[in-house]
Amino acid sequence: YFKARDGRHLGANKAWETYFGVERKSFIGKTVQELFSGAPEVAAKHHAADEELWRNPGTRSYELPVPVHDGSIRYTLNYKATFAGDDGKIAGLIGTVIDITERKRAEQRQAIEHRVTRLLSESETVSAGMPGILAAFCESLGWACGARWSLDAKAGGFRCEETWSVDDPDIAAFLAASRETVYQ
Repeated sequence: YFKARDGRHLGANKAWETYFGVERKSFIGKTVQELFSGAPEVAAKHHAADEELWRNPGTRSYELPVPVHDGSIRYTLNYKATFAGDDGKIAGLIGTVIDITERKRAEQRQAIEHRVTRLLSESETVSAGMPGILAAFCESLGWACGARWSLDAKAGGFRCEETWSVDDPDIAAFLAASRETVYQ
C-alpha cells in the first residue's frame, strides 16, 4: 500500500484488499483512523509509526495484532518507508504487511509448554500444579478465566475442581457458583 504525506491512502495491491476485506474504492483517501475505526488502538499504533516516519524519514518495522475481514485477529509485521517527490521532499510512504500469525501462535504454544513443564516439575502432584497451569493458559491466551472439570460418577455429572480468573468480582462469583454445582 502507499499513502500521501497527509496520511491518506492512495492505493494498495489486490493482496492487501483481500487480506483486509476492503475494496480499493472504499479505502482510497481514507486515513488509518477511518480504516480501523473499530480498532482505535490499531489506528493509533499505525498513526504513531507514520508520524515518526514524517519526523525522521527512512524505514520502520513493527509488529501489531490487527482485525481482518472475517473478524479474527491476525498478527502482522509491518514495514514502512518514506518516499520523496520530484522536489526531493517527503511525498508519502509505502508499506507492506506480512502475516506472522502462525509464527506468533507457535511462540505462544512453546511459551505455554515451557511454563507448564516448569510448574509440573516444581509441584508434588498434578493437582498441586493445576492452579498455576490454569493461570499459564489463561494469561498466555488472554482469557479472563479458566477451569478444570472432572467426571463425578457418583453424582452423575461433571464437577468444577479448580478455577483461575482475572480480578473481577462478577467472574469470581460465577466461578464460585460453578464449583458448587454438579453439571449433568
